[in-house]
Amino acid sequence: MKNIFVKSILVLFFGMFLILTSCAKKNNSSQNRAGVSPRGDAGAVGTTTLGVNKCANGSYTTGRLYNDTAGATFRNAWVDFFSAIFAENQLGEISGANTSTTTGVDFELKLKIVNGQLNLAETKLMMEVRDSFVNQKNVDTGEIIQPIKMNFPSASEGSSLTGTNTTGGLGQFTLVFADNYGKVTVTGSYNQTQTQGTVTFANTKHYNSESARSGTLGNFIQNSCGLFY
Repeated sequence: MKNIFVKSILVLFFGMFLILTSCAKKNNSSQNRAGVSPRGDAGAVGTTTLGVNKCANGSYTTGRLYNDTAGATFRNAWVDFFSAIFAENQLGEISGANTSTTTGVDFELKLKIVNGQLNLAETKLMMEVRDSFVNQKNVDTGEIIQPIKMNFPSASEGSSLTGTNTTGGLGQFTLVFADNYGKVTVTGSYNQTQTQGTVTFANTKHYNSESARSGTLGNFIQNSCGLFY
């Protein structure tokens, strides 16, 4: 009888240990997010600069997606955006401050102009999310967590575009980029020096079959010298 009682206690203890271990893994904030498509094309080339760069040879620039007044809601918007593919605990903290040098979102938009007309097939959007998990070791896989790089290699729609002269004047544009999880809309304006605007999204899926989310990812600033190519 004593042996049966001891065995029962051991079985109960081992069962509780397995449950706790399982819960711990599910709640682990540094889950491996490399196994899912990051939205768009994972082959994006990111610079992780967290700021507006000067153009190289007048043709390349990286900007910043931000919202200085959003506070915690900046991260919430990105949680909603990525809810199409993974859970909230797979995304760390992200600063929406335009001056942050540790976490944030790099942004690059390139509009292809052919014979004075916008070529949607070669108009590109690239974003790179650098959250607080970056450079930490994933406890499950041992991998070092990398920034989330997203590349939309072509626009699906271009509802308006004015002032395509790259040497001067003012211009406005509205572009839509799509993937299997929804759409990203970029509206902006530019002059000779700077391009600025807003990025919104409307998901069509949720990783856990909940209602698809939508919202505003932030505002952007980019040097105009790299906008057209």
